[in-house]
Amino acid sequence: MAKKSVEKRQLILSKALELFICKGFHAVTMSDIVEECQISRGGLYRYYSSTDDIFRELLRANAIHTEEIFESMMGAGKPYREIMELFLSGQRIELRQINNSMMTAAYEFFLSHKSNSDREFLRQQYIQSAAFLSRLIQYGNERKETEVASPDTVANQLLIFLEGLRVLGLSVDLTDEFLEEQFKWFQNNLFGGRPPYENNPYS
Repeated sequence: MAKKSVEKRQLILSKALELFICKGFHAVTMSDIVEECQISRGGLYRYYSSTDDIFRELLRANAIHTEEIFESMMGAGKPYREIMELFLSGQRIELRQINNSMMTAAYEFFLSHKSNSDREFLRQQYIQSAAFLSRLIQYGNERKETEVASPDTVANQLLIFLEGLRVLGLSVDLTDEFLEEQFKWFQNNLFGGRPPYENNPYS
């Protein structure tokens, strides 16, 4: 893809993300994105046919970016505990800032898309996240930094745990103390009850 096309796609995605965070999913229109990007309507439709397409692309891009960061850390031989605690730290930050994230838009999208193709897209997103977390936990097992009998099971439990906190966070204010308590409880499954990684600046 030509550099100009890549830059135009990045512009559209970044501006659309700002709109989704500010307005939620359903309130954002293609006209909003055209105005925000200061491009022609035809220029937008050249790349995306709907806000659905743009939102799916944002979800895919976010998942890929997250995995690339942590896969790179594993490839470099970074300690499992450092990688996992960095991941958990990012989740805590997201939860603290949930009203200034795309989480509201994400749930609007998830709950309103009932077609088989959309359900399959969301299922694949979940499977991809679970597979990544399972690989990370297995990496910890191989390094003997943890002893998790079933990485697949714990990966799924972690995703369900985080999903529950997100739903709760969209309904009530979650205090730092509450989040810290919840994450420390789950760390027992990830680190075998050991204290946090001593050099982790995010703990």
